[in-house]
Amino acid sequence: MPLVKELALQWWEERQRELDWQEQAQTFDFLERYLLRFLGEEELTTLTQARMDAYFTQLLFEQTYRNPTDRKQVMYGKPILQGIFDYAIRRGAACSLPKADLSFRLNIKTKTAPVGCDFEEETIGQIQYLIACEESTLTGLALGLAYYAGFNREEILSLRRSHVDLMRRRLFHTDGRAVALAEPLEHMLHRHLQQELEAEDRLLFVSKRKTPFAGPSLSHLVKLAKEKHGVDHQDIGLNALRNQYILYQLNTITSDALPALAAGLGASPINLINTFGHFLVPAKRETYAVAGMV
Repeated sequence: MPLVKELALQWWEERQRELDWQEQAQTFDFLERYLLRFLGEEELTTLTQARMDAYFTQLLFEQTYRNPTDRKQVMYGKPILQGIFDYAIRRGAACSLPKADLSFRLNIKTKTAPVGCDFEEETIGQIQYLIACEESTLTGLALGLAYYAGFNREEILSLRRSHVDLMRRRLFHTDGRAVALAEPLEHMLHRHLQQELEAEDRLLFVSKRKTPFAGPSLSHLVKLAKEKHGVDHQDIGLNALRNQYILYQLNTITSDALPALAAGLGASPINLINTFGHFLVPAKRETYAVAGMV
């Protein structure tokens, strides 16, 4: 079976006669920069479903972080690849183009940063200061769960004593997903639980009347803590701290660890990169792009 680059160039010789000069320039630019570079040395029969998904993820990442508003370009490779496959079939090759899952790319939001992703060092310092000041309170524990474990508000409010395993340094979600305990969060949980190690299993976030916290109540406590300690950045909240956790993890883990991180967050690797990829350090962006981010 010929290589993709051989078939692509043969297809191009035939196809370019049917295109006007603008379409010729656009198509050849795509072939050269985004198809031959990623798939040129592969045989057509190796383009499985998984490989196609990885390729289109690379294509999405390459183009949207350079030009976040150009969504049409992300989809431009599909008809070109289909044309190359059709050309190969006409030449007698027994192959068909796998159907790549492109649906998640139709609603990409790239203009607005997820809250917290554009925080500067001074703001990060305010977050850590706020957590340190409140470490002995439920407010501080909630902030710590978001910042050090990536828990969202619903996951924080549903946390029970049985979900905390200090011996194995693990924190569990209600659906069984596990997160490793960072040292600061481990100390906070130990402090909250050490007085009631023999108590029955219960929710950690309950009021003085032993009733479960509501979401607005927790947000209000965070607001009060910020006012008390002079933290005036309006975007500091549970969502921002969770996003900071995700961004930190993406910037520090290897690409091989991405699926495990995504599983722990209850997300897909592709959606994590779609949401946060534009805000990673350049070296990490390239690492995930080369790895296919799947």
